[in-house]
Amino acid sequence: MQRGIISVAARAFVRKVGDSLASSSGGNPVTVFIIPSKSSTARLREDLAKSCAWESVCVVPREADAPKLFFYMPTGEEVNFCAHAACGAASVINMKNLNDTKISCKIDFVPAMSGIEGDCIKQTAIIRNNVVEISMSNDFKEGPVNTHLIGSLLEEIGLDAVKDVANRDEISWPFLNSSVARFKTLIPMKSLDRLHAASNPRDPVKFQELCDESFSTGVYLYCPVDSGERNQEFECRQFPRASYPEDPATGIAAAALAASLRSRGLVQDAKELIFQQGTAMGKESKINIRFADDRIHCSGAVVIDSEQNIDIGTII
Repeated sequence: MQRGIISVAARAFVRKVGDSLASSSGGNPVTVFIIPSKSSTARLREDLAKSCAWESVCVVPREADAPKLFFYMPTGEEVNFCAHAACGAASVINMKNLNDTKISCKIDFVPAMSGIEGDCIKQTAIIRNNVVEISMSNDFKEGPVNTHLIGSLLEEIGLDAVKDVANRDEISWPFLNSSVARFKTLIPMKSLDRLHAASNPRDPVKFQELCDESFSTGVYLYCPVDSGERNQEFECRQFPRASYPEDPATGIAAAALAASLRSRGLVQDAKELIFQQGTAMGKESKINIRFADDRIHCSGAVVIDSEQNIDIGTII
């Protein structure tokens, strides 16, 4: 019987470098905490989240049902979902046999939020070797963003709305807030060179205020990898509203961009889309998005880095 908390450091959406995933420094870090159900409280989960420099997920096993997952930002703020954290959690659930599963398997989990009672929608992750695919509801929403705010947001990350952004006649509606979970501001860049010229916000507080004014949780820059008419592969960068710098891989942002491009007829509907991220940071990441059965399927490789046990008494 588990008595303390198990903490597992993982990385999701790792892009393979060379012959193995282990040799890659890419992917988005996530800390997965496995907490005994009798010990799990909102305060404990928040304190654990605040101990992390990146997003975390608390896995609470249940005897007769799928584990509950609680998602957190490093500030301790709880959010409704985080794709890379869900992928990391699914790998850990599989590794710890919390679902009586094998190497290639289906993992059931229930995204939850503190203080919300009642039935939650069970979700499934499919694991094949090191690759995890999660299925998300296609709850796609989108709307335009004020051009003035775009200019100010880009200025904060060292870019110019006139010189660096793709022309309006090249791609329809370049400035959009799009969401499948939380709104991201999508901005198409003129070239990969200009995409990689961006830098972390000069004034994080001002950048956060601009994101709030834009009703966005971050800026997602993107550029096609090649110049084909129907591009299926994109290089991206995400600068989050939160108080931490650039994100090396952002599943919900990639899913929102995929849904947006699909709705505008800019990608082939039947094809899988590939989103590279983290290149400019030296943390190469890769997110695959496909659409099937009116759902968004988001997948990527997961690497488990380390594990430790935590005495609950040191947290409370």
